[in-house]
Amino acid sequence: MSRSYDNAIHYHLRILERDQYDEQAHLGLVGVLKISGRHGEARRRYRFYLDRMDEIAIPPMPFPAGALGH
Repeated sequence: MSRSYDNAIHYHLRILERDQYDEQAHLGLVGVLKISGRHGEARRRYRFYLDRMDEIAIPPMPFPAGALGH
């Protein structure tokens, strides 16, 4: 199962390489990190997401509570 988490993380990171303001990719990444047990990394990436949304004056979504954050 961790392989599928790694694949999902890689997928979201690739999207964010191309568009650092993709809200769905940020939240998806945070959600996958959270459910894979990488809580510290999930919090760091959520802060990064907050910074990106602040840069473009978009109100951020709350920290994902669900499985994949979608």
